Amino acid sequence: MIFQARTSLLAAAAFAIAAAHAATPFVAATPSIPFYGQSVTLEVRNFDFPVYLPATRYSIQGNVIDVDYEYVTDGWSISAPDVGAATVNVGELPPGNYTVTARLHDIANPDTAPQLITSNVPVLAPAAWGIYPVPQDPD
Repeated sequence: MIFQARTSLLAAAAFAIAAAHAATPFVAATPSIPFYGQSVTLEVRNFDFPVYLPATRYSIQGNVIDVDYEYVTDGWSISAPDVGAATVNVGELPPGNYTVTARLHDIANPDTAPQLITSNVPVLAPAAWGIYPVPQDPD
């Protein structure tokens, strides 16, 4: 009886943690683990509000990538053509580990601090030793 009670308690706790984690916004890279020469796209997933697309911007300084998103919560803007899910193509990155911070700004409350979501994105080096240009395929 005690074993069954503990098992059901553990199962309920695991379900609650999984449900809470599933609803948490996070930054995802595509491809999930990029390698040398691949273009990297970033997006915020599991976020409840649409983003104002013209205001989405990013900056790269060393191994730190900051992406700013402005989102709307009014419910009317959802059908506007300039509002939706934003992906940001940061192009090819040199091999290394990158810290990506998404700053989510509420357009209706510009004086409030933005929500911060931080993630790590590794970029794998080429398999063979050598000297490689970055980007591999410049414009």
